[in-house]
Amino acid sequence: MQSRWLSLLLSFALASSAAAQDKPPILDCTKPEGADAKTVAESQRVWAKHLGEKSHEKTLPLDRAGKVTVEVVLIPPGKYFRGEGKSATLITLTQPLWVGKYEVTQHQYAVIMGADPSHFARPDKDAAFYPVECVSHVDALKFSDNASANTGGEFRLLSEAEWEYAYRAGTRTKFHNGNSDDRLGDIAQFAGNNRKSTEKIGSKAPNAFGLFDMSGNVWEWCVDYWTPAYDMRTTTDPMGPDAGQGCVTRGGSWASAIENCRSFNRGRDAETYGGSHLGFRIAWTSASRRTQPAPLDCSEPNGADARVVISAQKAWAKYLRETSYEKAFPLDKAGKVTVDMVLLPPGTYYRGDEKKPTLITLTQPLWVGKYEVTQKQYEAVMGVNPSHFKKAGAAAAFYPVEKLSHLDAVKFCKMASENTGAEFRLLWEAEWEYAYRAGTRTRFYNGNANEKVLEIAHCTENNFVRTMKVGTKAPNAFGLFDMGGNVSEWCADAWEKDFVETRTIDPRGPAKGSIFVNRGNAWDSYARTCNATARVLSAETYAGCQIGLRLARVAAKK
Repeated sequence: MQSRWLSLLLSFALASSAAAQDKPPILDCTKPEGADAKTVAESQRVWAKHLGEKSHEKTLPLDRAGKVTVEVVLIPPGKYFRGEGKSATLITLTQPLWVGKYEVTQHQYAVIMGADPSHFARPDKDAAFYPVECVSHVDALKFSDNASANTGGEFRLLSEAEWEYAYRAGTRTKFHNGNSDDRLGDIAQFAGNNRKSTEKIGSKAPNAFGLFDMSGNVWEWCVDYWTPAYDMRTTTDPMGPDAGQGCVTRGGSWASAIENCRSFNRGRDAETYGGSHLGFRIAWTSASRRTQPAPLDCSEPNGADARVVISAQKAWAKYLRETSYEKAFPLDKAGKVTVDMVLLPPGTYYRGDEKKPTLITLTQPLWVGKYEVTQKQYEAVMGVNPSHFKKAGAAAAFYPVEKLSHLDAVKFCKMASENTGAEFRLLWEAEWEYAYRAGTRTRFYNGNANEKVLEIAHCTENNFVRTMKVGTKAPNAFGLFDMGGNVSEWCADAWEKDFVETRTIDPRGPAKGSIFVNRGNAWDSYARTCNATARVLSAETYAGCQIGLRLARVAAKK
């Protein structure tokens, strides 16, 4: 699975004026002596011309008003040896990339994020010249997302493979200015000449690409999760593993020893950690040249684990220009009542009985209600609360609406859509089962044992009295609650005797009929039936105190 990283692997289409031209050769840094500075500069010049740029350096806005900017340098595609000694691996990067000339500054960060978290915070007049620090990996990603949303571009962190290539700038030595420890002070603020605090960006010599402070000053976050060894699934445009223990940092800092400032040295920290040694550098490409993430692959014998599932959600949220894969959307015209939803990435999974499963592919991302629709939400849209287990006042926001016919559920979706201009609807059965499974291939999303269902569902064995508050049982890996039990959920599919679904890509059952499918079963159902595959058929006019709904919202592309 490469869903998290393929979202970050950006495809640079050529300008129309250059479309007919052959691409320049990539920069070859694999010779024993690497590529000299003249060759590196010429490659930058040629690739800038090929892309229709006047120069291999330019300045880009970070905010909507264009008051704060970032200087970037074009890094051409190339091949180089990553790592050191006999373990060095030939890496090929096929796409050009614009990379920040300097580490992100306190001024840039404060404008985009609203505050400067730095321990070594500088006065306003100096904040534009010192790197921001005390920034976590989560913070760095959010900065990139905000800058992207502000400008319509695509800002991001570098992958570890990109970072080392950018650092080396054609060289094959310990540092980008040679192998001598005595010369590190020419290019880096580190323990040997500092050990006090960060210093001004760009106060040491740049590398051949024109990048400053690739060694020292602050460690720089990479996008990759950290694992003890490099992820070796591919050596062409590698983007790291889908999960790991913390995230990668590179380059060393003002407090680092010599060995931490080497071109091939790898560091790591928890993605939530922020310290006065940690900052970052950003990369950029045009939004129109973004590459769509890969779908979530749940077809392996063990499915996809929770970390991979969440990685896919994050990647698709980023691609859709959302700051998170969880979001609240308004339902009423005034926007006073909202629905919490989570993003389901496109994916492949096996639907149906484990003895005769069918491989299904869903090609579109979809927002899905985190909880079953509540009595408060339904009444805010429809003006009435039909529930048999009716709650009054504040409690109505926590209990699922029920005693709804399929006609009622469809009308609710239509009214919410008209109120907001969005497209709300019921899930198709194939979407519902994918949402329930959340990467798993077991009978229930928490395993195969019937007794385990009590952890995720209100059902006969632990209830058999009434509906209960939404979200009081364990969610699945997508972050969805009550997919089994509490109330059964209407789907969009009609039931038709002898109907055979031949589509395996975005399959749909009949859209019209007098009998419709509901899924997940309810508080009055046996635990064993609250599974991924059980189907219940009810007349479209039937309304029982065991049937409600869950909303889907079509994801708008940005």
